Amino acid sequence: MLVTSRPLDEYCASLALTLSSYLLFSYPDRFGPDDQLSALLEPVRVTDPAGEVRVHPLHDGEGRRSRHLDGLRAALGRHGVASEITVRRAAGQDRRALRLRSVRRRQGAAGPSGACT
Repeated sequence: MLVTSRPLDEYCASLALTLSSYLLFSYPDRFGPDDQLSALLEPVRVTDPAGEVRVHPLHDGEGRRSRHLDGLRAALGRHGVASEITVRRAAGQDRRALRLRSVRRRQGAAGPSGACT
């Protein structure tokens, strides 16, 4: 968790690793694909181009894989964000995370979805 008195905009492209334990996929009826895409682009924007974003969990409240995930990964690609799903075994269960990296070299403070404001 980032605790600061500085506005988040000042962190554009400055964090090396951004970890997010979103409940973004837990409520698919509440957060549709457009909301999910916007929410995933924001941590990429504030992460250094050489860094990465890790998001988990990737399932809904019933433990089902997000039905929007494949489409979101394609949309992220169109925004210059590479994605992969990583799997780590912990406590006898597979833990999946979405790993995001900017594939565009940002000029100055420009991010994958446009200039930082």
